[in-house]
Amino acid sequence: IMNNLIAYCGINCENCPAYIAYNTNDDKLREKTAKQWDFNIRKCAISKNIENCAFCKEYTCKMLSDFIKDIPEAVENLNKLKQ
Repeated sequence: IMNNLIAYCGINCENCPAYIAYNTNDDKLREKTAKQWDFNIRKCAISKNIENCAFCKEYTCKMLSDFIKDIPEAVENLNKLKQ
């Protein structure tokens, strides 16, 4: 897990459609991801000044649990960081 870039939400950024869309300047993928992921986990974590959601006192909040319910990789990454 240390070699990966883990986002606030727990996803390895290299596997994240939003990150891929940003890096490849793919507007269609940006739009698809924005519609699919109508969450603002990044903004929340920044406002709380935390490295990622694993370090939040509200872990796991409803916003995060709704987001990661179908992303086992994110849950696994955050739980490893939480330990």
